[in-house]
Amino acid sequence: MASAQATPFPYKYCIQATIEKPGGTPVSWIRFQNTPMTKQECEKLFSTEKEAGKSFTVKVGVTQFSCKENPPAPGE
Repeated sequence: MASAQATPFPYKYCIQATIEKPGGTPVSWIRFQNTPMTKQECEKLFSTEKEAGKSFTVKVGVTQFSCKENPPAPGE
């Protein structure tokens, strides 16, 4: 019986950033997904409304952003 070798990163893109929220300490963040992400999309992902129905949002800063394509698994 042949065993299938698991790939270390089954996702196509590795996204890394440092997230800076007002009043908090910077946090390193990493995400793997099959579609690329821009810095603006990352900021939108972490920016949330302060109260439901209000237009005020908490602006999140993103630094050291990178979106890199993972190499394909051997044999693909």
